[in-house]
Amino acid sequence: MDKKPTQTNYKIALLSEYDDWIFYRATCSCLNPDHSIDMVLEYDFELNIVTLSLNKNLYYCAHFGIYYGDKLYWIKNIWNRIKGAVKLLLTGYIEVSEEFLFTEKKQLDAFIAALQEGRAKLEATHPNN
Repeated sequence: MDKKPTQTNYKIALLSEYDDWIFYRATCSCLNPDHSIDMVLEYDFELNIVTLSLNKNLYYCAHFGIYYGDKLYWIKNIWNRIKGAVKLLLTGYIEVSEEFLFTEKKQLDAFIAALQEGRAKLEATHPNN
């Protein structure tokens, strides 16, 4: 694949590129490395389409909603952990969410450019699509 400079350089990094998949990492505006999103654009030979996978690490927060100055903070924190563990054990899942911030138009434009650039590269490599 011909290596041209990427247009996706503002908080979006092109990490790997092969004929059938491209791997980007988007950095959150808070700049915490744990808040990144991995984007994998892949050409699916069976379906003859380009697929997008977005991957993000999520964390269970046991102290959410507990005031740090509360005298019973540690007890409430442990109790929330126990409740989360029991819910996971009995239901098989827990619901978690996390934010990813686009605070600047330039960052959002780079994210969109990464998707468009990756799709165009994969479609050029596999013209039957």
